[in-house]
Amino acid sequence: MHVLRYFPLALVAAALASGILRSSPQVEPPPDLLIGYTELRTNLPGGRYVNDATRRAVVVKADGTGRRVLAEELTREAGSSTQFGGWSPDGKAARLGRYWKSEEAGKWEEEHKDFRPIGDGVRQDTYLVDLASGKATKQTPVEDKKASALVKNLVHGRTFSPDGKRSAFEDRAYRLYLADADGSNAKQIKTGLRFHLMPSWSPDGAWVLFVAGEHYDCHPHVIKADGTGLKKLASRNGYRGVIDYLYDFHDGSSDLPVWASDSKSVFYTAKKGRNVELYRVTLEGKSEQLSDGPAGAMHYHPAPSPDGKWLVYGSKRDGVRQLYVMRLSDKKEWRITNLAKGRAAMWPSWQLAATRP
Repeated sequence: MHVLRYFPLALVAAALASGILRSSPQVEPPPDLLIGYTELRTNLPGGRYVNDATRRAVVVKADGTGRRVLAEELTREAGSSTQFGGWSPDGKAARLGRYWKSEEAGKWEEEHKDFRPIGDGVRQDTYLVDLASGKATKQTPVEDKKASALVKNLVHGRTFSPDGKRSAFEDRAYRLYLADADGSNAKQIKTGLRFHLMPSWSPDGAWVLFVAGEHYDCHPHVIKADGTGLKKLASRNGYRGVIDYLYDFHDGSSDLPVWASDSKSVFYTAKKGRNVELYRVTLEGKSEQLSDGPAGAMHYHPAPSPDGKWLVYGSKRDGVRQLYVMRLSDKKEWRITNLAKGRAAMWPSWQLAATRP
C-alpha cells in the first residue's frame, strides 16, 4: 500500500514562501482558499462546560498560514464561546455560532449528566462574519411555517437537495424519510436496520448518503433520490463513529461519511487494527485506503475541497487533534494547525471557491 508522506507545517510554509512548491510543474500547491474550523481546550478541570467555553471559530489558509480567530469580541463575556459553522453562498463571510452558558447551568449539567435547554441559563445565536472587515452581524432565526408536523418532530433536522425541491430526514425513532422540501409526501425508506442517521444529498442531487445499522455500529449507505437503489457502500469495521474529545457524560462529535465533490464517491473513516483511517469508496463499492497513520492514530471529519483535488481532515497523533490537508493525486499531506497538548482542532470546512473575496 502507498505509504503516506507527511510534511511538517513549518517546512510547507517555508517552501511556499520561497516559491519552491509553486515553481515546480510536477507539484500542485494547495488551493488559495481558507479553511474554517473550531479550536478548544480539552484538559481543563471542571467538566464539559469549562472546556466548551474555550471554543473559538478560526480560519486558516489551506497551506497552513494566515491563521486568525474570528469575532473575538463575541467571547469576552464569561461563559461565552464561538464555533465555526460554515460559509455564506458567495464565500465572502463565515457563519459561526455564539454560545453562552452560565456557571450554574454548567455545574447542573455536570451533576445531572444532561443538558439544559436554550433559555435556561443557556443562549445560542448565529452570526455572519465578513472576512474583509471582520464585522460580525447577528442573524435573525427564520421560522419554517410550511414544515409539516412530522418534520417538526425531527431529531437531527432536514437536509435539502441542491435544487431545494426535496428533503431527507430522520424521525425520533431513527427512521429515514425522503420528502418534498416542506416535508409533505414523505416516504419512509425501509432498510431492515434499526438506526438511520444524518442523511446528506449528493452535489448532483441524484443520491442520498446516510449511515445505518445498529447502535454504534452504523455504516455508509446510499439510496437514489426516488427511493430506489438502496446499497451499503462499506463497513466501518467496528468503529463507533464518534470523536470523544472530552471524556464525560456525552459523546463529543459524530464522525460522518461525506460526498466527494463529483458525486461519484464517498469519503469515510473506519478501523484498521488500532487505528481509524481515511477511506474513499465509489458508488460501485470499490474502497481505497487514503491514510496510513502511525500506531494509534485516529482520523476524523474529512471534507473535500470544492475542486475535489484536496481533502482536509482531523488526525489525532501523539495525543493532539490537529488538522491536515491531503493532495488526493499522490496522498501527500500537510499539517495546517500547530496546537499544543490539551487542545483540539475540529469540524473543518472549505471556503466556497466560486466568488471568494
